[in-house]
Amino acid sequence: MEIVKNYEVSDDPNVSRQELVGGCDAPDFLIGGAVAIDVIPDTEASRQGHLERDYISSAQQLISYPVPETEFLDQILDC
Repeated sequence: MEIVKNYEVSDDPNVSRQELVGGCDAPDFLIGGAVAIDVIPDTEASRQGHLERDYISSAQQLISYPVPETEFLDQILDC
């Protein structure tokens, strides 16, 4: 899996990455200092858990990524 950085997003002054302070119930980043966004694995359990956070009011605030296949995990874990 190739990871490609999107400089259009990362260099946007309206997008700020949030630092975790004492736990993980904080948004991954904010847009315009106000709209919270979380990046999550594409599973129903993760989606539901994040939708229950007080700073997430819509599924549109979640960006999902595919869950790695077993073969990929075997490869990186040398199983």
